[in-house]
Formats: sequence, C-alpha cells, structure tokens
Amino acid sequence: MNGPVRRSFENSPGLAREFLKTTKLMYVPNAAGILTMEPTFTPNWHRIERVLAKIGRGLFAYHMRRPLRHTSRVDVLSRFGPEKFHLIKEIIEQGSCIGRFNYGNAVNYEGARTNQDCDDTIWLITFYNSYAAAILTVDAASTKTDDTSNK
Repeated sequence: MNGPVRRSFENSPGLAREFLKTTKLMYVPNAAGILTMEPTFTPNWHRIERVLAKIGRGLFAYHMRRPLRHTSRVDVLSRFGPEKFHLIKEIIEQGSCIGRFNYGNAVNYEGARTNQDCDDTIWLITFYNSYAAAILTVDAASTKTDDTSNK
C-alpha cells in the first residue's frame, strides 16, 4: 500500500489497526465471475457516515453560501438498494436544484432544496459509479409542530 492510503494510515494509526483487525481472506468473484481468494475488510459505517455528514454540511455551505444552522441536523443514508436510489433521484428531480458536480466517474453529486422556507435539502453522492449515499439536511424549524392548539 503506497500513496494516499499509506499516508492516511500513517496519520491515523487507529484507522490502520481497525482496517487490519477486520481484514480477512475470502472468495470473491473477479470480473469474469471466477472466484478467487482476495483480502477483504469490514467498513466502519459509523466513521463513513460521520465523514459523509461533514461533506453534507460542506455542500450545504458551498451552494447556499452560508453555513447550516446549528439547530439543523444532518442525516446520512449510506446503505440502500436500487429502489431507494431511484426514489432519492426522483425527490431531487422534483425539488429545486441547488448544485450538481461531475468529476468523471470518481465522484458525482447532485442536490436539491426540498422546502424553500427552511434548510431542508437532499444530496445524492456517488463514488466510482458503485457506491451511493444520500445526505439530508433537516431544519429544526421544519420538524417542530405547532402546539398552540392545546392552549
């Protein structure tokens, strides 16, 4: 392992330990469909979702030209199938587009504002055309209910 991966492990020994602790040899199909023994690892989904939440905050700040309010939250959907992927794409297409970026097949994202009156946005990010994550920013004001009817 050379280059950026090695540097990342040198800068974060805990990440390297965790990676090595979950590494194991397994049979994996190659491009031709033939099973070969390859090293695999178990991803730390909590860590990945934390990083994606930071990316979501950054996308919001960049495209909205202001930071996300501290009262808003960021939700990450990091594991879903094709049905949910198409549903998220449909929600983005129906919303008001606020950003789109395409860097070959390495990383692509698109985002939409789902409610013009608050910070509610949805972002779909794909990496190498094989992994997708959705990031939602949810304004605290949009989730509050009006409780004045009980008074």
